[in-house]
Amino acid sequence: IGDATGGTSVYAIKSANQALTASSITLQDVTEMSFPIAANETWYFNLNYRYTTNNSPTPDIRLGVNNSGAGATCNFNIIDAANTPAAASQVSTSTCNSTTGLVVTSLVTTIKGGILSGIVTATGAGTIQIRAAQGASNANVTTILASTTLQAFRIRGADLAEVYYSSDASISAGDIVSLAGNGQSQVIKSNKMYDDRTLGIVSTKPGQVIGDNDGEGKPVIVGLAGRVPVKVSNKNGVIKAGDYITSSDIAGVGIKATYAGQVIGQALTDYIPDSNGGENGTVIVFIKNTYYDGGDNMLDSSATSTTLSDGSVAERFVHMVRVAIEKLSDMLLNINLWVRNLKSESVTTKNVCFENDNGESECVDASTVKSLKNRLEALEQAKQIEQNPVSLQVGDEIQGASTSSTPSTIDVDTSSTTEIIIEEFESSNDMQPSSTSSPVLEDVINTEINSDTSTTSQETAAETVTDNNSTTTDVENLTQ
Repeated sequence: IGDATGGTSVYAIKSANQALTASSITLQDVTEMSFPIAANETWYFNLNYRYTTNNSPTPDIRLGVNNSGAGATCNFNIIDAANTPAAASQVSTSTCNSTTGLVVTSLVTTIKGGILSGIVTATGAGTIQIRAAQGASNANVTTILASTTLQAFRIRGADLAEVYYSSDASISAGDIVSLAGNGQSQVIKSNKMYDDRTLGIVSTKPGQVIGDNDGEGKPVIVGLAGRVPVKVSNKNGVIKAGDYITSSDIAGVGIKATYAGQVIGQALTDYIPDSNGGENGTVIVFIKNTYYDGGDNMLDSSATSTTLSDGSVAERFVHMVRVAIEKLSDMLLNINLWVRNLKSESVTTKNVCFENDNGESECVDASTVKSLKNRLEALEQAKQIEQNPVSLQVGDEIQGASTSSTPSTIDVDTSSTTEIIIEEFESSNDMQPSSTSSPVLEDVINTEINSDTSTTSQETAAETVTDNNSTTTDVENLTQ
């Protein structure tokens, strides 16, 4: 029980009906509907009142709040729950200790009621007293019913729930709320799927409340951490314990999250149907206002198989594709992969780099590899010519050795058979090293060429042609 010694909460229920003074608009205390407040304390209170006016639509009711503490402040809001629309009978004030209070209208003739809620503070100890009177002076008796209840919570800096404000008279416990955008503490019911402005869930019985008297309209206690009931629908799949809950296009109502986006919490229970047979039910959630990555359901085809309201299918599909691309990009484009052994039928890359034991790297590209390949082919051709010398008779034509279309003919002034041994090795443009060749690989190929041609390098300058009369002819610079 809250009191001047440091209590944190109050819950009171009116034990008997109370008839207000007829034909009077002067406020009077509603018995049992009060609680003490210590110096420098701030309290949130919520009065759920019910009354009758002798089966007559008149008189309306007026309510007020007295705060006897020094330096008292009040900020409260009244909504008549029986009015349609409810906002038409919503009134607010920041005045304490008024003799006339606020008048709310009602359109019904039987049991009437509404909610009075607000924030009170004081620099000195005192008592918060709820007061009531007829809205307009009338001979019909106005009776406050015994079922009227009062809840109050001392705001002392804990972070389980916080006071926000709203101009929406219909916000109630279990609603998912989002930032309204017209003030730092103004909220509205969330009304779209995966709403990135989602703030929290309206608390049912907050353990501790923090906040400030800095908003307009109805005070709304929003749960920001812990376990709270939340209104939900099964339209996006039956909700089970462990499912993530997000906002929906039903104002204030959550649904099962089936792909990546903003969520408000994680279900601690399975779906609980409405006991009155309503369309929506509830689950208990642990509040987690965060971004959900979609888990294993991100690319699950079943995630889009449920029935959605008009206009939401395209938005959901585009969002799912975007998230899938982003996730694949993170996985593939920014990957650093190290493997001990790699076996593949084909590898395509722009560069190949080799690293020695000292951590120094040498890289080659496609042009370097092509140049080295051409030089190796030329070396292999030179080896074959050395191992298989060409024997020619005088007058034979050397096919393919000339760049012209006319074959070259060797004329030797002798009738004897002449054997000509020709060793050819000619550099071409394709055999020149690339400007991007690796110095390390070039040294390797040059060493190979030098070792393979060293035994014949003296013979390639000229070959001797010998006839039967021992006449020699130098054949030099034989070209293709």
